Amino acid sequence: ADLVVTLAAWLPSLLLAPFLAFFFLRDGRRFTKFIGNAVPNAFFERTLYLMHEMDKTARAYFQGLISLTILDTIALAIGLWIIGLSGALMLGLVCAVLAWIPYVGSILGCLLVVLVAATDFPLDPWMAYGAIIVFILVRLLDGDHAAGDGCEHVFHQVLEGGHFGQGFLEGGEQPSVINGDCGLIRKCG
Repeated sequence: ADLVVTLAAWLPSLLLAPFLAFFFLRDGRRFTKFIGNAVPNAFFERTLYLMHEMDKTARAYFQGLISLTILDTIALAIGLWIIGLSGALMLGLVCAVLAWIPYVGSILGCLLVVLVAATDFPLDPWMAYGAIIVFILVRLLDGDHAAGDGCEHVFHQVLEGGHFGQGFLEGGEQPSVINGDCGLIRKCG
């Protein structure tokens, strides 16, 4: 009963999110001008700066999201190709995109790959086990690992040399979605 009430409370937000995203993408400049005109002159520069920073942060987040999705797709595709699954690149891409959904997406992607392995090789359960192992290994590439003086995500280290590695929040934190949590990469040490 509590689950139904919780889902009912989230349903309007879930239905409005794509609708709002479409119109913000389509009419973003008009919305920015509307907000700028609605703010008193005393706060105009501060509001303009805040909107610029929000735009820059969102842009960096989505650039990182795409970069991490590409790396995740490549890693999954190579692993699934090595174990012999057909359509490894497409499965890797679908699983990487599903990983955008926090927590549930990675599980759904793994289930999809296991189902494909089970249907392609119905008499060989080791293919399904191999798919699970590939999934775990790819998730470990993006998980926290402690190494002497600090811990960072492996995919973050790959991206560190580019424009995204400069960090867009104070402290150099950058978004991570490979593991499905859409959180921030934690730097240790």
